[in-house]
Amino acid sequence: MPMPVFDKQNNAVMLEVGEIFSIQKDGSRKIMVIAENGEYYLPSTIEEINLIMNPFGFLLIDKNNVINVCRIKSINGNKVTVDGSTYEVSRRKLVALKEMISNFRPLT
Repeated sequence: MPMPVFDKQNNAVMLEVGEIFSIQKDGSRKIMVIAENGEYYLPSTIEEINLIMNPFGFLLIDKNNVINVCRIKSINGNKVTVDGSTYEVSRRKLVALKEMISNFRPLT
């Protein structure tokens, strides 16, 4: 499913959901989309993004990060690695993450 995002020059770009690694709130409160071919931005809130993306295998793992569960490379305790970046999962979200992993892909 294509998703409209904006590049650094503020041009609209259609990005396939499967290409996205994570979506995160940066220090300036912008919503940054980390994908296979770069970084993009969204004019939204992290909570809205979580609601929209959750049915596609994305999960809000703390107050600033939504990750693509299908892109998880490893889990070590409460830390997940998604294509080179490591994120800490809040204790409250760890159970939901493990449930989502079992629903969207086999545990590796």
